[in-house]
Amino acid sequence: MVFGVVFYKGDHSEVHYLTQPVPVTHELLGLTGNVPPATVLRVAAPCAQQQCIHFSGETCSLAARIVKRLGEADIEHLPACSLRKNCLWFDQEGIAACRRCPQISTWNMHPTQLLTEVSVPTGISKQLSRRRSV
Repeated sequence: MVFGVVFYKGDHSEVHYLTQPVPVTHELLGLTGNVPPATVLRVAAPCAQQQCIHFSGETCSLAARIVKRLGEADIEHLPACSLRKNCLWFDQEGIAACRRCPQISTWNMHPTQLLTEVSVPTGISKQLSRRRSV
């Protein structure tokens, strides 16, 4: 389900939330034109659990890293999110996840170094660091 549209302001992005999620369809994806849909649409999907590199035991390590390492988005109020009651990130991390969510996109066109680091699971980032130093 698409629940938001990503807008870019200079070198950062901001999600604008839809009042109701919309099913992902070929027609909807076609509306993005030549722009990859993942750069402009925020999509919610069921947690893949053990099939996901961010799933750690019982939790989403991506949500935990986002809350731990990223500052809050520049927002006055929590986003009016129609998915919050079913959101794994909210269930796991609470309001802290919601305060960071507007700055998250599936594929960021201008990621900061910090955002890039946060998006990589800890075990993988350690492996990448070792490879770079060899």
